[in-house]
Amino acid sequence: MSPITLQSYIGHFNCL
Repeated sequence: MSPITLQSYIGHFNCL
């Protein structure tokens, strides 16, 4: 698993 994917996931939740 790449850190970029995790960042994207967290980013989506952060946006919500």
